[in-house]
Amino acid sequence: MTDYLVATGSVHVTAAAADYLAERADPGEDSVVVVAVREPDAPERDAGDAVNVARSRLAALLPTAEIRDGDPETELLAAIEEHDPDEVLIGAH
Repeated sequence: MTDYLVATGSVHVTAAAADYLAERADPGEDSVVVVAVREPDAPERDAGDAVNVARSRLAALLPTAEIRDGDPETELLAAIEEHDPDEVLIGAH
């Protein structure tokens, strides 16, 4: 069993993570947590849209999704500490 944490802030990063997980994750065994961070200056829809893409593209994996507000580095490090994943997927920002 592998626990994945997808760190995202856009639909593009989420889609790339979904492509990666499609080849690796086992729906019967693995878990996925998607953490989208809404930055103060970013459009409000970005994080929500990223989570919606995760729910759609990763539906077979039944991902848990969180939207956090604040500094991406701080929030993602906190999420990693809380969820203790085996693998973290993060895209360019």
